Amino acid sequence: MVTESGVAIGIALAILATTAVVLAALGIGAIRRWRGGQLGRAYGRILAFLAGVMFGTMFLLDAGAESRVILAVFVVGYAVLSWRRGRWTDAGLIVAGAALPWTALWALYAWAMVTGRNDSDPPSVCNGLAVGAVPLAIGLGIAALADRQPPTPRQDSTRWQQGARTIGTIATAIRGSTASFGSQEIAAIIAIVVVQIIGGLLAFGLGIDPVYFWIVPAVVASIAATEAYVRVIPAFNRKAFEAFSWLGDEELRRLKAQSGEGPPLNERAADRWLERHGRDPDLAWALPEILLVAGRNKEAQRAAEAMPDDTPYERVERASVLDFVAWMDRRETGLDDLAAAVEAVPDGTDDRLRAEVILATATTRRRMSDGRTEPGDAARPLVEVRERLGSRADGQIGRALRRRILPIFLAVSLGLGLLQPILAAVGLGGS
Repeated sequence: MVTESGVAIGIALAILATTAVVLAALGIGAIRRWRGGQLGRAYGRILAFLAGVMFGTMFLLDAGAESRVILAVFVVGYAVLSWRRGRWTDAGLIVAGAALPWTALWALYAWAMVTGRNDSDPPSVCNGLAVGAVPLAIGLGIAALADRQPPTPRQDSTRWQQGARTIGTIATAIRGSTASFGSQEIAAIIAIVVVQIIGGLLAFGLGIDPVYFWIVPAVVASIAATEAYVRVIPAFNRKAFEAFSWLGDEELRRLKAQSGEGPPLNERAADRWLERHGRDPDLAWALPEILLVAGRNKEAQRAAEAMPDDTPYERVERASVLDFVAWMDRRETGLDDLAAAVEAVPDGTDDRLRAEVILATATTRRRMSDGRTEPGDAARPLVEVRERLGSRADGQIGRALRRRILPIFLAVSLGLGLLQPILAAVGLGGS
C-alpha cells in the first residue's frame, strides 16, 4: 500500500538526493573549468535535465503555492531563454526533467490502483498522471530537435553574431560560445530557489506570517546567487575577464574623474554625452570610442587621428583607437603599428602592462571577426597577458561583477519573495 507518510519520506529523500547530484555536477564542472578544461554541450544538457529533476522534485513538496510558483517561474524562464538563444535541447530537457518527478509519483499511484494496493479514484489518478505526462512528452519532443545553428559569419551585421564587428565583441569572446546559459547562471538560479524555499519552510514551520517574512530570504538569496555566479565562472573565462576588466576599470575611473559620469552604453546616451563633453580636450582619449558607440564612425576616425601622442603610452592609445575604428569600418589593417608602439613603452612598468592588455584586446577582436568564439581560441591573448598582471588583477572579477549583478539578483529575489505575501493574501499560500 502506498501511504501518505511513505510518499512524504520518499519525496524528502528524493529532494536531498537530486540536490546533492546537481551540486556535485556543478562542483565537478567548476573544478574542471577552473583547471582550464572544457565541458562541452553534453555537460550543459545533462545539467539542464538534472536541474529540472531537482526543481520538479521540490515541486512535490507541499510547502505552499508560493514555493511552487517560484519553481515554475524558474523552469519556464530557463526554458524560454534557452529556446530564444537556440538551445532547444536544453529547453526541452529542463521541462522534461521538471515533469518527470510528478509523472513518476502519479505513475506510482496508478500502479497501486491497478494492482489493488490502493483504493483510488481512477479519474483523479488519470488526471494527475496526465498533468505530468503531457509536459514530459512535450519536453522530450523539444529536446529531440537539433539546436538552432549559429548564423553564417557576417561582418556587416549591426548586432552581434559570429564574425560581426560591433561594440561588445570582446565581452562575447570572453564568455565564449557557451554564453547563452552557462553553469554560473544555473548555480545562481539554484541558490535563489533553495534559499527562497528554505525561507518559506522556516516561515511555515515557525508560524510566521509570510507578509512579514519575505525580505530577509530575498536578500540572503541575492547574496548567495551573486557569490555562486562569481565563483562558478570558469578559469579560462575568469582570466580573460580579469585582464580586460583590470584595464577597463582604470579607464572607467579616469573617465569618471574627468567627466563626472561613466561611459554611455547606447547610441542615444552617447549623443547626449557628446553634447556635454564632446569639446573637452581632456577627454580626447575617450572621444573616438564614444563616437563609435554613437555610430559616427567618420567623426571617430578624425578624433582618433587628433589624439595626443606625446608619450609612449599615448602613442599606444592612439594606435589602438585608430585600429579599432578601422576594424569597425571593416577595413583590413594589421597590428604592426600597435605592436611597435607597445614595444616602445618601457618594460617593467604599469604602462607597459596596460599597453599589452590593449594589444591583447585588439588581437582578440580580430580573432572574433573571423567567427572564432571557442574558449581557448579567440580570447587566448587576454588569458596569456593575464599571467603578466600577477596580483594586480587578483579578485578583479569579484570587484567588477558583484556591484553589477547583486542589484539584479536582489530585484529578482524580492520579486519572487513578494509572491509569498501576495499569494497568501489571495488565499493560495499555506500547505
